[in-house]
Amino acid sequence: MSKKALIQKNVKRAFAYIGDLAKIAVFSQTPSTGFNFTTQTVESGTTVTLAAKGVLLERKKDRDGDYYANFILDASDAPSLDTYATAVIDGVNYKVVHPLKNDGFLITIKLVEVTSG
Repeated sequence: MSKKALIQKNVKRAFAYIGDLAKIAVFSQTPSTGFNFTTQTVESGTTVTLAAKGVLLERKKDRDGDYYANFILDASDAPSLDTYATAVIDGVNYKVVHPLKNDGFLITIKLVEVTSG
């Protein structure tokens, strides 16, 4: 068995053992369908959502007072998330910070908490 296959097998095993530590993140994107030059606004299409299971790591506060966290997924199971802009995990809204980090085994997504108001 190659080293790559061994690592992928162990990543799958780790995610299987995580159990209730795993969270479901609902990612959303609203594609633009055009631009209205009269009103200077973007015309938006229908919002598309996608659910993915992963682990939410440490919530920290940065120097600006914004809260951020990292969300990790098994790269072999994860759908393409490159075009998604927001995520909701446990009722908390986050903005997805691009680019996503993908090492071929895990995808790490930096999330910044969106505060209302």
